[in-house]
Amino acid sequence: MLDAMRRYATSWVVKAFLLLLVLSFAIWGVGDMFLRGAPTEAVASVGKSEIRAEALVRETERAFRELRDQLGGELERTPAVMEGLMRRTLEQLLARELVALHARELGLAVDPATLARIIREQPAFQGPQGFERERFTWVLRELGLSEAGYTQELAGEILRARLLEAVTGAVAAPAVLSRELSRYREERRRGRALLVPAASVTVPEPDDATLEAWLEENRAAFTAPETRSVELVVLAAEDLSEEFAPSEEELRAEYERRRASYTVFEQRRASQLLASDPALSDEAHRRVQAGESLESIASALGLPLSTLGPVAKGVLPEELDRVLFALAPGEVSAPVQTAFGWHLLRLDGIEPERVRSFAEVREELRRELGRRAAMDRLPQLADRLDDALAAGDSLEEAARKAGARHYRLSAVDAEGRDASGVPIREVALSKEMLAEIFRLRAQETSLVIHAKDDRYFVVRVESITPARPQTLAEVRLAATLGWKLAEQRKRTRERARALLARIQAGESPFDLARAEPGLEVHMIGPWRRSDADPNLGAEVVRALFAAPLGGPAPEPVAAARGFAIVVADEVLPASETGDLEPIAQELRGALLEGLLSGYERALEKRYPVSREERVLARLVEQVGR
Repeated sequence: MLDAMRRYATSWVVKAFLLLLVLSFAIWGVGDMFLRGAPTEAVASVGKSEIRAEALVRETERAFRELRDQLGGELERTPAVMEGLMRRTLEQLLARELVALHARELGLAVDPATLARIIREQPAFQGPQGFERERFTWVLRELGLSEAGYTQELAGEILRARLLEAVTGAVAAPAVLSRELSRYREERRRGRALLVPAASVTVPEPDDATLEAWLEENRAAFTAPETRSVELVVLAAEDLSEEFAPSEEELRAEYERRRASYTVFEQRRASQLLASDPALSDEAHRRVQAGESLESIASALGLPLSTLGPVAKGVLPEELDRVLFALAPGEVSAPVQTAFGWHLLRLDGIEPERVRSFAEVREELRRELGRRAAMDRLPQLADRLDDALAAGDSLEEAARKAGARHYRLSAVDAEGRDASGVPIREVALSKEMLAEIFRLRAQETSLVIHAKDDRYFVVRVESITPARPQTLAEVRLAATLGWKLAEQRKRTRERARALLARIQAGESPFDLARAEPGLEVHMIGPWRRSDADPNLGAEVVRALFAAPLGGPAPEPVAAARGFAIVVADEVLPASETGDLEPIAQELRGALLEGLLSGYERALEKRYPVSREERVLARLVEQVGR
């Protein structure tokens, strides 16, 4: 809810509202499809105002499309995604209504002249001569909004924006706070780290009693997962494409129909000399005209020589493309300038335009047409599979009648691995298949399911083996390694603590490193608090700022290869002339967050908020299909 309030607190909220209207217009036909079946009951209320289900569905669909576009279309409509979006959208609508109620209670209003001016200035309603009444009316009609309804919504957005600006407008970060935070962040330190490598500490071989005790302490990591013995039938186009393979005549007819698409356009290969200095480029061109080769020129002038292609026309930047396709074989161009520098091109070869032969594309066509024919028949075969099961056939017999594949898997875990933890290779188990396998009870058979990957499948769970603790005999190697690593870390820390006591007593890290085998001294810094030492890690830098000047940090810290004792040698104060504006903006954001959070809590006390979880759950199920 706080995110919605923060958005309203910006100066461009009214423009954002108009943009949302235009976006809604772009997707109206699709969104309306979901709204036709949407219930009209209230999904939440704020005071005496209600959030209707159809409004929530509409806004959730809009949010889904926006998010999908931001992710480049790589967003799947899953129940989990849609539930998250719907709940976030509901909180935004509630925040909007809370502020609207407060604005009405305060008697705030928008001057009609101001409202008219804002509408006239919106780009969505502009034509060649400025604001167009016909365009305004047409857009609203396409959106299903009346002029009065739109004007009322816009006035509400303006009031909400003004109210939140009144609440947050005076928020500013104190200069002294920005300065002190800058000093804190930009302070740097130098020091030394005495590293105790874990490899310098040896541990004995553990006996069985030690391993059994360690295994019990780490039982969660050594538990065999629940597995299920299943019988699986999979009906897939890939398995049937050979059965529905096209004849030679059909292949040749399809080839002729597609002949134009098998055209491979002319491609050219070239050598390219690239210079960043036009004077060098001119010198290279002069040498070309004098008869020198590009190779000798590149060597003499120290310029990079590279190859291009083979490339078709239109692939390279326009300047290079035009020159390359005007050259004769062996000819070198004059310097051509692009954003990358000055280029000299030599045409090395031409691969003429040609049409891929039938022999080249025959196998590709055969697979494609066979799969297409199989896909067309899959629904009928799935019905045949369903009928055979309904008639009492076993899964194996039903699979044979439908031309499907039948599998018996002795053990499958929830991740698609067998009893030894190896991924199952016999069949590609999708997430849907695994979910169905682990939904069923023992001796239970699923329906024929049409999966999202266009396969049909039926699964029967024969038996269930519950999760169980693994024995030492099963995991001896892993347990031994785990115990050794843990014991080595423990002993390394103990050795580091003993060395820390000696440094605190006055000994030097350098003297200790010379006297004790395996120790290393690293000079560290200058680092800021937010830095991480590239060799030893971030914990070492934090210890550097925890250490008193001239002394060690109070505890050894974990480092990349062991434990380190950190001594601070020098403090470098922050510059007093740094730019404080980014920090001031950051602090203002934090203060704004706190202020809006308090405003939200106050509004919820004034106008009680309730949510109808039953209705919300039904809507989530509806939009997640």
